[in-house]
Amino acid sequence: MTTDRRPPYRPQDTRSHDRLTLAAVPEAVAAARDFVRLALRKWQPLSAEDDALLVASELVTNAVTATRRAGPGSEGPALIAVRLTTLRDSLVIGVRDASDHAPAPRTPDAGDENGRGLLLVRLLARDWGVHRETGGGKTVWAKLMIGPEAQSPAHPTANSTTSRTAPTIAGIRTS
Repeated sequence: MTTDRRPPYRPQDTRSHDRLTLAAVPEAVAAARDFVRLALRKWQPLSAEDDALLVASELVTNAVTATRRAGPGSEGPALIAVRLTTLRDSLVIGVRDASDHAPAPRTPDAGDENGRGLLLVRLLARDWGVHRETGGGKTVWAKLMIGPEAQSPAHPTANSTTSRTAPTIAGIRTS
């Protein structure tokens, strides 16, 4: 992951997109999951639903935390925005927040309750990055593969010819 990377698509490659703006409060995570679930069912790339819900939850959780640390906006509640974009074979989830600080994956201890979000995003996404927005803030995005041939890097199918041991993150087996 490098900072200041735009999401990996050109506007003309977009098949469908949707956006939801939310107050930067903990309840935004559940609202974002509902939004992702509804959009995916509308667009029908169900092969990525579980991974997309988890990635969106982690990105929104980080955005809420980062925005709240950045301090209150000029007027009203601080906002975050979730953008979903489908391409021919992928789904890009982008979450914009008010913080200028790029997120950094941590290596939490086994007993830590926090700190695994970006590790999970890195594990589930084909690619991810951070783009600094004009006027402040940033968008953290993750690209997931969709369609019948897509499979999560963390969850190979039973028919997969590649055998992988499930990764362990801070003492927790991920599958």
